Amino acid sequence: MSNLTYSLCFLLFPAIMFAQIEGGQFSGSSASLPMIELFPDASTTAYLGPLVGPSGVSLFFSQQGQRQNIGVDNLSDIWVSYQQSNGQWCKAINIGAPVNNRLANQIVGISSSEDTLFIAENWKALGFSTQQGRRWSNPKPMTILGRSNWAVIADMHVSADGRVLLFSALTDKQDFDLFFSRRLSPTTWGKAQPLGPEVNTTDNEQSIYLAYDGKTIYFSRDGANGFGGQDVYRSKRLDQSWMQWSTPENLGASLNTEANEWALTVDASGKRAYLSREMPEGIGQLLALDLPKQLRPEPATVLKGRLLGEVVPAEVAIAISSVGEEERPRTITVAADGTYQAIIPQGIDVSLSANAEGFFSESNSIALSGDVLEELDYDPSMLTASLEQDETYLKRNEEIQLLQLKLSSLNDNLEAVQQERAAYQEQIAKERAQFE
Repeated sequence: MSNLTYSLCFLLFPAIMFAQIEGGQFSGSSASLPMIELFPDASTTAYLGPLVGPSGVSLFFSQQGQRQNIGVDNLSDIWVSYQQSNGQWCKAINIGAPVNNRLANQIVGISSSEDTLFIAENWKALGFSTQQGRRWSNPKPMTILGRSNWAVIADMHVSADGRVLLFSALTDKQDFDLFFSRRLSPTTWGKAQPLGPEVNTTDNEQSIYLAYDGKTIYFSRDGANGFGGQDVYRSKRLDQSWMQWSTPENLGASLNTEANEWALTVDASGKRAYLSREMPEGIGQLLALDLPKQLRPEPATVLKGRLLGEVVPAEVAIAISSVGEEERPRTITVAADGTYQAIIPQGIDVSLSANAEGFFSESNSIALSGDVLEELDYDPSMLTASLEQDETYLKRNEEIQLLQLKLSSLNDNLEAVQQERAAYQEQIAKERAQFE
């Protein structure tokens, strides 16, 4: 039998100190944070659930009202953009079928390896799709035990490690509260429990997002204590029960306005954030900003590696466990080319174990606690250069957009024919009635 050998590299981000909190809101300047509007489109009525991958170079979101959407009646489709080597985001593209269909499609999670998307249909059905080359697989449905207990689920989010589902649901008191569910199997989630009274109030809590540190949540809440509409809040998990949280803090007037702010997402560094804003006139905005240090989650470490050797096994699993942590080891998948990626909380020693049939197991420990970590300049050009130069990829994206425009035109024609048919049927019914 052969040995499994692998190499490792890290994207390390600096530790961060948090500012003092006064009166449930972050103290400091109330001046608005500089924000950049991405992909402005007057036809888009809402940008739902933007999610940035841990590497910070892929941005997924759902657009509602976009004419190129597959869904009927202005239903949302999932779109994606990739950051170019100059830091600019390329033109967003509809990821197409089979992930998008004629229902409302929402992106609710990205795996730490960035090769699995968790998606929802009409905020009811939940599933996941895996990347297969340039395509995404047919979504595989997932079951939530006790799902019938909630008539309305407003938002969902799956953690990057795929272990925890967070969502907002309408309660018997007719307000929206936040819940969590643990994953029992690849396709099954356990019965949900509320996050607890520290987070859930008589106001509406919605649009929850768990940062890559696995502890910090951002969510939106309305109520008299905010700045108008939905405001973004932050809270931190205090233990492994997922029911004990720090007192939520409003992110303040520098970010929140009289409009609705929601769906804040942050990359693994904790610095670059994206959020949705719904303007009073009904136009949606997708905004990018750099979070001030006092608003950021704890930074995380992006672990990247590759299996080495003349022969790479077709199927291999790498188990990662945190030294001293009670949670069971988690397993990450390895791509066909032997590469893998995972998110590790900073400052925690971890152990890796690679296993594959016909190979000797290989283990390795990584000591991250007690070390002073320096920030590394991160250049995404190597990840995006192939996309920019890949003529097949660019041609396929162009073909997809043309097909989506044609589909939109056919849908318009079909709607016109259906209206004409209904008018003829009504006229026939009236003429028949005259002879009866």
